[in-house]
Amino acid sequence: MIYLTRAEYKHLNETQSDWQRRSFENLRRLTKEDEYLCTHFQQSEQSKNLSFIVFMHQDGIGSSRILLSKELEKLFPEGYFVAIPDRSCGVAISKDATQSELSEIKLLLKNMYKEATTPMSSELFDSNDFELINNWTSPIDIDYSNEITNQVKTLYS
Repeated sequence: MIYLTRAEYKHLNETQSDWQRRSFENLRRLTKEDEYLCTHFQQSEQSKNLSFIVFMHQDGIGSSRILLSKELEKLFPEGYFVAIPDRSCGVAISKDATQSELSEIKLLLKNMYKEATTPMSSELFDSNDFELINNWTSPIDIDYSNEITNQVKTLYS
């Protein structure tokens, strides 16, 4: 993983139209054939919906996947929180999670943060705090976006 310099950012803006949206499309497709959009999940005992999903892919940029808002909005239509306990790990948590589930998740996040290789935060954030401009996260291949969210749904259905 590398960060763009200001000069690289300027060059991309001048020479590559819609490069931000294409970068998010690349992020969607980083999963290997034997991987799903998420690496772990928990289903709510009460509602049978997703309680949370975790991104801890082998590529080490799981925290970046919390930016895939279009897919996360499909998986959590009631809204979601995000957490980034480690640079390599991102977590999306349903806003419909029960207090008991939230307590369990917060303890999990605290432990993940404490054991992190590159600690980021043990806090929960509202997904709106991570909104990006200009529809950068809108899928180019909508069928693929639907496919990867439907795959997750089959894990807990």
